[in-house]
Amino acid sequence: MEGENDLDILARLSVPIVWHTLEEYNVRIEDLEDSRFEEAMKFIKVHFVPHDILSRCGGLADDPDQIQTFLERMLFNMQDYTSLIAVDNVSEKIIGVLINRVMRFSEHSKTQSRVRFLEGDSVRKIIKIWSLIIARSNVFQYFDTDCVLRNYILCVKPRFRRKGIGRQLMLTSFELAASLEMGAVMGIYTTGALQQMGKSLGMEILAEIFYIDYIIDGEMVFDDPGAGNYTIALMARRVEPTETVDVEADEAEIPKT
Repeated sequence: MEGENDLDILARLSVPIVWHTLEEYNVRIEDLEDSRFEEAMKFIKVHFVPHDILSRCGGLADDPDQIQTFLERMLFNMQDYTSLIAVDNVSEKIIGVLINRVMRFSEHSKTQSRVRFLEGDSVRKIIKIWSLIIARSNVFQYFDTDCVLRNYILCVKPRFRRKGIGRQLMLTSFELAASLEMGAVMGIYTTGALQQMGKSLGMEILAEIFYIDYIIDGEMVFDDPGAGNYTIALMARRVEPTETVDVEADEAEIPKT
């Protein structure tokens, strides 16, 4: 396992399996482990793909083969063992996911060249716009780091939303990044609500693309992003190795999701 992801394996072993318990809702935040990968993929297929702006407008949500290709890519990200889940303590089922992966400058510089080898036009469109906005952000130079933790997917089951569970997943990703000595946490957020929450957590916009301006072959790709959703924004914040999160202190300032 030498050199696995260039991370210190001992640092990973020191990360607790259960990070937080939201006692009011009987929900816990924990690491996503192998035994729950399949459940997490089904959760993403049901609760994320049909509603995600990029998936819906890009045609992925209506193509079973493309959905499978996308899920396989998320499975690859899960195998980085930096993803988080929210679990209902009563049913023991996943009710929220935050798929993460460590992103390195050396890999980022090769991403654009790999896009053309992806199977399927819909997945290729999504990865292409991800690559475009990352290239505009200069996130590695901005934080003077060669390694950041990237949030890929944040999704909470509808009946558990507006209880602060999504917020707690994001907060926990900062703690996770700090424990692994990452320089920053970043994500590409496609809705106004997620962008607002990111700002309240200290994240800043490093690059954004207006939906109305993203045109391919003379056609607007995102013709119906939904009310209040105007841009795709790459947001990020620095994390410190000793960082911890005071949930109660932050609660009044952070919009619930």
